[in-house]
Amino acid sequence: MGINNIKITLDHARQEFIDRGYIPLFNHYNNAKEKLLAKTIEGYKVLISLDKLKQGRTPPIFAKYNPYTIENIKLYLVVNNIDLKFLSGEYINNSSKFNFITSQGFKISSTYKELHNQHAIVGMYNPHSIDNIELWLKTHNIYLKVIEKEYNYLNEKIELIDDDGYRVNIWWRSLQIGDIPELFSTYNPYTIENIKLWLTNSNLGYTLISKKYENTHSKLILKCQKHGYFKISWSELYTQKHRCPLCSLENRSGNNHYNWKGGLSSDNEMFRKSLEYKNWRTEVFKRDNYTCQCCGNKKRKLNAHHIKNFSSNEESRLDLDNGITLCDSCHNPSQRGSFHNMYGTYNNSKEQLTEYMKSTRVLLPIVIRLYINKNKERIK
Repeated sequence: MGINNIKITLDHARQEFIDRGYIPLFNHYNNAKEKLLAKTIEGYKVLISLDKLKQGRTPPIFAKYNPYTIENIKLYLVVNNIDLKFLSGEYINNSSKFNFITSQGFKISSTYKELHNQHAIVGMYNPHSIDNIELWLKTHNIYLKVIEKEYNYLNEKIELIDDDGYRVNIWWRSLQIGDIPELFSTYNPYTIENIKLWLTNSNLGYTLISKKYENTHSKLILKCQKHGYFKISWSELYTQKHRCPLCSLENRSGNNHYNWKGGLSSDNEMFRKSLEYKNWRTEVFKRDNYTCQCCGNKKRKLNAHHIKNFSSNEESRLDLDNGITLCDSCHNPSQRGSFHNMYGTYNNSKEQLTEYMKSTRVLLPIVIRLYINKNKERIK
């Protein structure tokens, strides 16, 4: 009887698998073409017939036709010390992706071939990126939520929002290294929106007029419901160092002032000592080229005169158009023939200034006459 005609018994078949480094798991043997169950030294389950085994074929561990592929992938995670837990899925081919979860709760989608690379928990090809970012924020006690529904790693920053409605955006990598985005920053495109929201939440009665944020020290234009427009830097406003100048003046005036002595200090005196007034006066001088707009003198002491009376026009006290530069001789009440010497210091008006400038005994330089003509709508 030839060797090929020897009848293979169950024991012979099992020995053939053992000789080739497999652990046989079958207890019945019918013929050489029947697929038999065995496992590798690592524990992966495979199916292969005795004929193909003798031909030197290697049974696939991960294959569409291996009913144990999912079980083998789970074992693959253990054997390779990959910190992932298999969630669910059906094996279609080597390119099919499965869902896994880390011990921290982050989900990834990956083929089994990519698993040894520890696929990133956040990436443009990971459909769980948004969920993972939100989990990362939560575990790091960062109280922000992701606005977006999809993550595009290549050309988009992550848009986030906090519980109060303030918005920011930042690269994922920056978040990972602890670079927490600032609510108000040159690099935050939502800064103007955030400032508007802050003003609303602060209930100060201010409206933001500026459309652009440059930096924390640049001036913003705001409108006070009570006193009108004013300028202030974000750092001054946010730290409560300054407020609307006239609101601040009111808070420092009368019995609100820390040095209140029964009304001995007038509002006018307090106003002229304020930083807001000094800034306004400087701007008036700059605009008028440090020149008296009545006589044209540049050498005498200059004064910033309020065209509309100060005491009865609170809303225009810091309005640049309500100021005009006058020298001491044309302005000071103690100087004979000056504006305040002729009209007093109360209830002054545009009409008085116009009349004074027309009747002044000093011949106006041509340039000053041109100034008056150009600005007659403002001073008459």
